[in-house]
Amino acid sequence: MSAGFAAKVKHSTASLAVHKAQLRSTETLLANIDVKLRHVFRLMDLPEELRRIILAMVAQEWTYGIGGPYFASQCLPSTAFAGNEQLRQETILASLQHRAVSAYWDPESTEEWLSKLEFGVLQEAGTTSIRDGFSAVLAANIERNDRHCRDDWWKVTARLLQRFENLRDLNVSCSNAIKMFEIGLDHGISDDALGAKVRECNLDLTLLETPSLKRLMVTMGFRREFHAEWLWYGQAADVPEWRRVIEHGCQRVAKWLSEEYSARGLVVTVDILTDLEIGW
Repeated sequence: MSAGFAAKVKHSTASLAVHKAQLRSTETLLANIDVKLRHVFRLMDLPEELRRIILAMVAQEWTYGIGGPYFASQCLPSTAFAGNEQLRQETILASLQHRAVSAYWDPESTEEWLSKLEFGVLQEAGTTSIRDGFSAVLAANIERNDRHCRDDWWKVTARLLQRFENLRDLNVSCSNAIKMFEIGLDHGISDDALGAKVRECNLDLTLLETPSLKRLMVTMGFRREFHAEWLWYGQAADVPEWRRVIEHGCQRVAKWLSEEYSARGLVVTVDILTDLEIGW
């Protein structure tokens, strides 16, 4: 055998080995794809208990609250639109139970949407006793600022909140940090005067009929859109411990609210946090 021919044979053998290896790799890939197609993951094949855990985890990944039919359609997991009615109801139920409803954002539309929700398929399957969308809600978000404190707006919001018979957590965003500063400075304030100031802040939420409530959390800040408050902010900055004064006022209000709930036979944990950063 000549050296040239031997070199060609050697090269052909090496090339053939490469091609064989590529073919085996392709065959393996096709075989795996075929296996995957034969074993497609079907959520509804899982036990109901495991499916409930998975849907709760998926629901909790969303950071936005649910509010109104538009937000519901945009913020529900894709399993709500998979074409299976039982899975749709399970997804909506998990979302309502593990995410807060934004009761202040278009409350009339939110109330209308929730009134149309039914869980009949799940009731027939014996997996839930929840009757409708209202009884599924466990947590809600509201705002207490000038717009959301108008009598007409608040009546609708309050009505919606009171339809959540199983409501446990109420989260409130309030823009009356200035009032907390005034309360914090007034060392001799009486309970009656404190109650009057709480009502001025639109925070007397103990008047709502929420018998299942366990926790009220208020986040106190400034109304950034009002120039007068910018001026106040500049003046308050001259008080060395103005932040501490506001926090002290928040503690007083939290204590007052806790006692008011207790007087109504409810045990509610009240936390008032502060968000006091102001930027242009």
